[in-house]
Amino acid sequence: MRKRGDKLVKSKLNKWLKGIIVTLVVLVVAAVIGFQVFFRLAVPKYTGNLDVAGLTAPVEVRTDEHGIPHIFAETDEDLFFAQGFITARERMFQMDFTRLAGKGELSTLFGETTIESDRCFKTLGFYRAAQGEYDNLTPETKLAVDAYARGVNAYLNTVKHLPREYVILSGKPAA
Repeated sequence: MRKRGDKLVKSKLNKWLKGIIVTLVVLVVAAVIGFQVFFRLAVPKYTGNLDVAGLTAPVEVRTDEHGIPHIFAETDEDLFFAQGFITARERMFQMDFTRLAGKGELSTLFGETTIESDRCFKTLGFYRAAQGEYDNLTPETKLAVDAYARGVNAYLNTVKHLPREYVILSGKPAA
C-alpha cells in the first residue's frame, strides 16, 4: 500500500514540476518576444520612400553601410528641413532632453528628482539667451534654423512609435 501512495505522490509531483517548467518556458518566450518588439518597434526604416509635407522638391537620403545619412536636396531650405527630420528620427529623445535641460524643464519628464537642476538652468538663462541670439541671426541662417525646426516637427507629426525612453518614462516630446 505504501508503494502505491509513493507512486501517487511522485506522479502529482511530476505533473506539478512539468507545469512549472512549461510556465517558465512560456514566460521566457513571452519575455524574449516582448523584448524584441519593444526594442525594434522604434527602429526607423532606412529604405523606401516617404512623403513628408513641407518639402518644396524631392529630397534623397542615402544611408551608408555605417548608418550615416547623406542628404541630397535641390534647395538649402529642403536640405535643412531633411536634416531636422533625420536628426529627430535618430536622436529625438536626446534632442528633447537637451532642450528641456536648457529651458530648465527636465522635471516635466523626470518629476521631482530634477527640480534643483531645473532651478539652476532657469537661473543661468540658456533658453532666454538662445531666444535673444535668434533675433540676431542673418536671414539666411534664420531660414536654415527655421527649416530644420520644421523638419523636426514634421518627424513628430509622422512618427508612429516614439523612442523607447518616452515609453519607459510615460512621456512624450513637447512641441
